[in-house]
Order: sequence, then C-alpha cells, then structure tokens
Amino acid sequence: MTHSIYPKPSKELAERRQALAPEIDAAFHRLSDVVFRDAALSRKTKQLTAVAVAHAGAAFAHSLLALETLNAIATTGKDAA
Repeated sequence: MTHSIYPKPSKELAERRQALAPEIDAAFHRLSDVVFRDAALSRKTKQLTAVAVAHAGAAFAHSLLALETLNAIATTGKDAA
C-alpha cells in the first residue's frame, strides 16, 4: 500500500491545527508535557514506549488490511483496493 489515510506531519499542518482549534491544540500540548515529564520513568523511556506502542498498533492495522484484501481476493477474485 503506497498511500496513507493520514496527512504527512508538517509545520504548516501544525500551524493550521493551532489556528483552527487553539484551545484543543494547547490542551494537547499540556497533556503531552505532563505525560512525558520525568517521573518514575524517564522522559526518554516514555517516548520509546510510545513509539513501540504506535508501531505495534500500526502493525495490527496493516494486518487487518491485509486480511481484508486476502478475503476480497478469495471471494471475488479482485483486490479490495
């Protein structure tokens, strides 16, 4: 699969999000600051854990897409995409 349903992160996208929903954007940044604050686990450990969880979630999502495609090919002879 060569396309994504999500836009590529960029400075322009972040600025647009901040302009369209400044309160939500500020709340997200405050949440991120609190979540990744050094505490029982270091900030770096928390960031690495977040990356691992994100990759595991993406792998799960991709496996579901692959199963849907295989099922479509098996039942119709055509790719679902």
